Amino acid sequence: MTLSVCAPSSSASGPVDPLGNTCNWYNCGLDTSSPNEFFGGCSGNFTAGTLCCPKQGCADGTVEQAFRNGVVGCAGVVNFGARASLCNASLGCTPCSAAQWIAQYGGQAPTHHYWTNDDLLYAGLDSGNCWATLDQLSGSTCQGGSPMRVCTDSGVDPEGSRCNWTGCGFDAASPSYHFGGCDDNLTSGTLCCCP
Repeated sequence: MTLSVCAPSSSASGPVDPLGNTCNWYNCGLDTSSPNEFFGGCSGNFTAGTLCCPKQGCADGTVEQAFRNGVVGCAGVVNFGARASLCNASLGCTPCSAAQWIAQYGGQAPTHHYWTNDDLLYAGLDSGNCWATLDQLSGSTCQGGSPMRVCTDSGVDPEGSRCNWTGCGFDAASPSYHFGGCDDNLTSGTLCCCP
């Protein structure tokens, strides 16, 4: 057996993760006993999860958030017309549609504001009682010409972009898919889908 990365433990029997994987050795370093790099396992420990590294799907070589199936959040302060500039085109990454976001976010709240590739309209009354839509009969264009986007729950992201509405659904107020923004909210990062 090879070593794996193990949860820390002060128990004599070693750590057990929520899925029942055990490590009889734990708190080991790499090439030396110190510092603790959390390696462990070894004899009789046959199962473990896997550490996965997301693709560097953002144009600047970072990934602020990784969602499921190659969807990454790329932080930035760009207008809707420049949304694709934040995606790593050399890896084939392009802005995600709203439908791709809904399918892949896995219930994970965004930590930055992100454009989708859709010119999303708004409907509803205010935060938590609102929705993004592509339906031109039920939706309205946002003031300032910038569409709805995916927003943090607080309405402000680390880059200073703002969403005056938050907690909006898609084509209905519930469930929330973290859409928001709208009136004069002109900048955001981008959700990028990578193959």
